[in-house]
This record gives sequence, C-alpha cells and structure tokens, in this order.
Amino acid sequence: MKLIGQRKQAKESAQHRAKRVVMAKLIQNGHQEDRVSSDNRQQNETLLEGTFHYSQFRNGLIVQAGTFYEIAQADVLAKAGPCVCVTLLLSGCIGFGYEGQDHLLDATKGAKAMAVNLARECAFRRHIETSQTKIRKVNLLLRPEWFEKSHLQLPESVRQYLQTHLATWCWEPDSQQLAWCEEMLVAETIADPWVRELMLESRAQLIMLDLCRQLAACAPETFGCEAQSLLRVPDSLSGVVAYLESNLHHDIRLQEVATATAMSVSVLQRRFKQELGFTVLDYVRNRRLEKARELMRQENLSVCEAAYFCRYNHPSNFITAFKRKFGITPGECGIGSEPTTRTG
Repeated sequence: MKLIGQRKQAKESAQHRAKRVVMAKLIQNGHQEDRVSSDNRQQNETLLEGTFHYSQFRNGLIVQAGTFYEIAQADVLAKAGPCVCVTLLLSGCIGFGYEGQDHLLDATKGAKAMAVNLARECAFRRHIETSQTKIRKVNLLLRPEWFEKSHLQLPESVRQYLQTHLATWCWEPDSQQLAWCEEMLVAETIADPWVRELMLESRAQLIMLDLCRQLAACAPETFGCEAQSLLRVPDSLSGVVAYLESNLHHDIRLQEVATATAMSVSVLQRRFKQELGFTVLDYVRNRRLEKARELMRQENLSVCEAAYFCRYNHPSNFITAFKRKFGITPGECGIGSEPTTRTG
C-alpha cells in the first residue's frame, strides 16, 4: 500500500532544499489499494509506503495501524479533533504537531507512547522525512463521547486532562501493551472481518484502560503548564483558527475564510478582533513567521525559501518582518543562509 500526497515545493536554490507542504486525504478502494491522495490538482507523489489499517467504531473510537517507510520529505496538513489522539510507536522516529506545539517520538531505543488531548478542532501537521528506518505504530483516536460512561463522574484528573487543550501525557509501553500493538499491526491476517474488528476494538480498549488508570492516578494540575503558554482560542473561533492553520501555505483571503466558517467578512473581522485582540491577517502573518522560524531551524531552509513560505515577494521584506517580530534577524539567531553578525 502507498500513502500518496501532493507536494507544493518552495523555490529552491542549488544549495538548499525546501520542505514540501502537502494536503492529503484517504481513498479506500479495498485493502490492497488504500492510499492517501492530495486534494490538489497536480501530480501525486508517494510519501509513505507500506501496510496500513483503518477501523472506525460506533462508540467514538478509531484505530489506525501501520508498518511503513517514509520515502519523501513533506509536511502533511489536516484538521483534527476534538478527540484524544494516542500514538504508540514501536519502531522508528516520527514528528508531528498541533497548532503551536510540535512533538518528536523516537523509538529507536525502545517503544514510546504519547496521548494529546484536542479539546477543539485544530490543525494537525505530520512531518515526513526520507528514511531507511521502518516505522511501526498504532494510533487510537477517541472522541469525547467515548469517555462518557452512563452518568458516572470522571476522576478529577481525567476531567482536567480532557478540558485542557493540547494537554500531553507520555509513557513507555509495557510488554503487555506492546503485545496488544503487535496483534493490531497484523490484523489483516485474521480472515474473518467480524473477529478482526472485535480484536482491534478490544485491544484498543485495554490500552485506553491502562492510560486512564495512569491519568486518574496523577495530580489534576499536571496538564495545564504547557497549554497555558499557547494562544487561548474561544470555541466560537476554533473553526476559524483551524482553517487558518490548515491553509498557512496558501494565499488566504478574508472572503474565503468567512465562507468556509459560515460568517460574513465583517462579522469574522469583528469577532476575531474582539476575542483575540488582533486581526485575522495579523494572526496569519505571525503564524507564518513562527512556522518559518521552525522550518529554518529544523529543515535548514534558506532565507529565500522561508520568505517564499511566508508569501513575501522579496527576502529583505521577510527579514524586516522577522526582526520586527522576534527582535533579531534570521542570521543573528543562527538560522537560514544569512551570514551571522558577530561583535566584539
């Protein structure tokens, strides 16, 4: 099976490689032909190659399992949430992020697991790097209704976790959890579809039981620290922010944003300014600069490539905007192709 995405490549110089930004969607034509294909109308490019499984259950649980290789360089963007996203990585290394938060799971020396709570819809980014290392992972996505058990009250720390947007919980899977993951990764070998789905759901439930026990045993205030430093977006604007985050690499027009979020332009502008204290275009400009800084640090983008990502026509304008926001130029903080200024 193949994961296919459409790349939109920044202008490259001979010395620098640009990160490709892609939008992808799942197309299912039977288990032997499942793939993720771009929404764009240009030639597709294979990003991941291997075996993948996807199952959705009526109780708000989604199970994704895969064994694959990353064979291209790209950032895949999509919308996610509200849900708890649990990633169990048995081998390899993967990078991903939500809004202003980025994560790196490295299982080269042992399996790792992470649960991220998405209290509202937000932008999801998956960072793909060319690698010869096999990646084996299981994802569990649980919508809020999964945690609703009749009229029983949630443990306070679990309730606090579910109310904290982007709250994270990391752990190292034990031997029993790893055995459940191994069964899920080879689910396609079970001939009977009913038995296969029953096995997947039961193993996912057991993993979540272990996770909920961990959460219930910790202090409720554990989850607020990192999320407090992020932009607090009211529910009324969560869809707007998710749309903007998913389209940072495109030209963004207010009318398109308003149409996509069922508002008029005037209502959109007024609500955004009142609730967040700045305009829609200010938000887009700042997030592009922040993302460009991340890519320059992590992917060695040049100033020209970062300027292209931020939609600036000339690198000098990008450098001016970068310094206005961060107080220093890209060269002064040691990123990009601009020479570093030294004094003394």
